[in-house]
Amino acid sequence: MRILGFAAALMALTSTTPAFAEGFSVRDMLEVGDRDECLRRAELAMNAHIKNNGGEVVVTDWIVYGWDLGPGNNDVTFMCPVVNGGVINGFMVIYSESGEDERTFVANELERLFN
Repeated sequence: MRILGFAAALMALTSTTPAFAEGFSVRDMLEVGDRDECLRRAELAMNAHIKNNGGEVVVTDWIVYGWDLGPGNNDVTFMCPVVNGGVINGFMVIYSESGEDERTFVANELERLFN
């Protein structure tokens, strides 16, 4: 029982901070008017980035995927789930086996283009 309490407390602490794992970055893109707007902004951001840095994009019903975004070799997922009783919130997850500098550059650029 003590272990479960500790695990729950740990999860509460870590859920309020950005997610960090080797090769991953996660960004909260905040509330967006509706899912279509979120997906449109994510697709436009990725396509604008790809024009100068390469890669490819696939759009689904509530996720936009990007593969091989440069510099480096970054895979990106924009998610537009319903959260908090019905609002749409954008989230961006980037995975890369390239260096942290390349991943951070892509994350910063996509966040700028999304907003």
